[in-house]
Amino acid sequence: PELTAPGSQDQLDANTREVLNDGTLYFPYVGRIRAAGRTVGEVREQLRMGLSPQYTEVKVDVKVLRYNSQRILLSGSFKVPGPQPVTNIPLSLVQAVSVAGVDLTDANLAGLTLRRDGRDYLIDIDALNRKDSKLSRIFLKDGDYLHLNSNSRNKIYVLGEVRNPQVISFGTTRLTLLEALGNSGGLSPDSADGNAVYVIRGAENFAAATSTVYHLNAKKPTAYLLAGQFELKAQDVVFVGPADITRWSRFISQLLGSASVVQTGAAFRN
Repeated sequence: PELTAPGSQDQLDANTREVLNDGTLYFPYVGRIRAAGRTVGEVREQLRMGLSPQYTEVKVDVKVLRYNSQRILLSGSFKVPGPQPVTNIPLSLVQAVSVAGVDLTDANLAGLTLRRDGRDYLIDIDALNRKDSKLSRIFLKDGDYLHLNSNSRNKIYVLGEVRNPQVISFGTTRLTLLEALGNSGGLSPDSADGNAVYVIRGAENFAAATSTVYHLNAKKPTAYLLAGQFELKAQDVVFVGPADITRWSRFISQLLGSASVVQTGAAFRN
């Protein structure tokens, strides 16, 4: 605590008293008093009473200069991980995350874990700006631990007849099939079969569980509406199959090596 008095910084430092490991502090003419577990008002009153025999009309002001014993800890995909102090001003989850900053290139926004009193709570900070979000009502206390997971496991594999086959990492709660296809440039107009769009779920662990395959006929007018509502999960594989002419072209290319499809087609017609 700091027993404030007007004056320079040197005078301010001279009036600062550190609470020791045993929870006590020492002040001249009063001696050692217990501060741990007591309010500022209680400490102020004890000091006033202790100084009263030495001074008349004693007025003492006490405030906490630094909170060194109470803190929370943040780790993971934050820009500034590490401890944050818990003060007399309530610290919300949103404030703590804002101070630490989120590394958007690496963070899984749906994977924030709050560990409190031996229990883990999974929190989706991607939901912060949603209308019904209650994250602003979560306040932290001494000993809380926040870990923000990486998005390294949040990958979608887009393969087959798309313009830009790729691995998509996503750090949000929601990624739809339509978004994944859009990020990959869409279906290849020259080689894709719109009736052969598949989502394979569970492909990373064939031995332990049965995979599920979802089929989308992109030739139907409602297909993209459905794709916009279909939410992908981490490790899903999106595969777009080739059209019949593409299969035939590849088959002929394998048989004849460098012979072009056009030349082969002409030879068959003759």
